[in-house]
Amino acid sequence: MINFRIDEGKAKKWGKEKYSRWKSVLKENEKRQITEYTKNASPINSYLRENDGNLGPNPEMDKKIKLMDKALKKTKLHDSITVYRGTDGIIFGEEFQTTLMNGNKVNEEVAMKIREQFEGTVLLERGYLSTSIVLGIQFLARNVLIELKVPKGENAGYVDQISYFPGQLEL
Repeated sequence: MINFRIDEGKAKKWGKEKYSRWKSVLKENEKRQITEYTKNASPINSYLRENDGNLGPNPEMDKKIKLMDKALKKTKLHDSITVYRGTDGIIFGEEFQTTLMNGNKVNEEVAMKIREQFEGTVLLERGYLSTSIVLGIQFLARNVLIELKVPKGENAGYVDQISYFPGQLEL
């Protein structure tokens, strides 16, 4: 299991070595779509969640999703890897959106309940999930940090070289 934690140097080297070939086989429209997604993921992810992870009634949005899927199907993880995501309580359900934080402090009782209920479980995400292969400053504005294990063989693209926001080391 690869886990770079805070080692950006090793993480960048790994990303370049493992994903340069993928970047070279992507078509220009696939690269553009990934860049657009990294600029603002909300429209696509909201659409996918509203449609239970499926294509829906908007042909233009469906076209974007098909391009992203096509691009991601061109690569697989060669190793299992730990990735990180900053979020808030909503990822665990609406109940936790309003109860996790007490002002600017974490409600320890609610945090413990979340840990007991979710640690070691599988969360189903109907949209794409932006994560980073390192713990970095991009998570400072979020009050929840999720550590995820992505198994070898899964479709996952290291998009840092084509991201609208390079430097986040996004997978």
